[in-house]
Amino acid sequence: MIYFNTGKNEQALQILKKVVADYPGTNASKDALVSIRDIYVNMMKTEEFFVYVKNIPFANVTRSEQDSISYIAIQNQYMSGDCNNTVQGFTDYLEKFPDGIFIINATFYRGECLYKSGKLKEALRDYTFVAGKFKTRFTESALAKAAAINFKQKNYNEALNFYNTLEEEAEIKMNVVDAQAGQMRCYDNLKNYEKAILAAKKITAQEKIEETLAQEAHLIMGRAYLAQNNTSFAQTEFLAVSRMAENEMKAEAKYNMALIQYNLANYKESEKIIFEIINQMPSYEYWIAKSFILLADNLVKMDNIFQAKHTLQSIIDNYEGLDLVQIAFEKLNKLNEAEKLKNQINPAVQDSLLNKPQQDSLFEIKY
Repeated sequence: MIYFNTGKNEQALQILKKVVADYPGTNASKDALVSIRDIYVNMMKTEEFFVYVKNIPFANVTRSEQDSISYIAIQNQYMSGDCNNTVQGFTDYLEKFPDGIFIINATFYRGECLYKSGKLKEALRDYTFVAGKFKTRFTESALAKAAAINFKQKNYNEALNFYNTLEEEAEIKMNVVDAQAGQMRCYDNLKNYEKAILAAKKITAQEKIEETLAQEAHLIMGRAYLAQNNTSFAQTEFLAVSRMAENEMKAEAKYNMALIQYNLANYKESEKIIFEIINQMPSYEYWIAKSFILLADNLVKMDNIFQAKHTLQSIIDNYEGLDLVQIAFEKLNKLNEAEKLKNQINPAVQDSLLNKPQQDSLFEIKY
């Protein structure tokens, strides 16, 4: 065994096979055979071992034993962190033993390696298989991973199915909370506002959750209430986020608070909140840009067209996101067109029509 312990596997095999050949059926030969098996397992050459033992009269390796030996060899490789060879190893095992003892384990571990390598489609197939079988120690993790992959791929209804099952079957509290958070995010993306609110309330009802998750739950409730035109409840949720958070969620919440005031025609209050966003959260460029666009809308409503135009132009000149630049460009064009038309028509009707671009539907968008 000195050769085996020092990694000289071929030399060790030669000596052990000689023991088996010279002393057939003895305890020494049986012990040698066990060592031969272990060496082949460590070398990931189990098929060579099976070929070898076929010619040993006293060695009877059943198919069940072949199943276990094959699996252990690949599992050892997986546990050592060698995912490159593990995927093919488990694939070979599953093809040879389609009803194998370790089919759940092999499929899950293969899925883990595929997931780590970014092969999400293949990993999802394995996680889905494991999640659909009888409950094992892999079930909760498989459900969570399958849900997460579907969510990432924007298959929100599929993700919901896995999150719902995870919530029902999870024994680990963290997995229950993760399932509820997943439900909340899916409903939010599906614009199922009523269910998004219910899912978010399950989160906020938990005794101990991460602060950022609590903030997200209040933010999603605020979005949902706003979409339902429930301004009062939306305001309450956004205010909660603005007091709890010091991150991008605070910027979004404050923006929506300003938007609510704009929609209520409280333009000065909306403007005040916008300047709080600009001065207190300058690093969140997206929400700063949206706030400037909303500021321009407020200025239009307050007849400050000159400043509104300059505000929109600043977005066009300085912000890199094409979506908001396009919105700013369209609004600025509308103001310029109104100004141009004002200079062309009869002065008698200017005040009644053309000097009021704030009445244009473009500045009534509830975004």
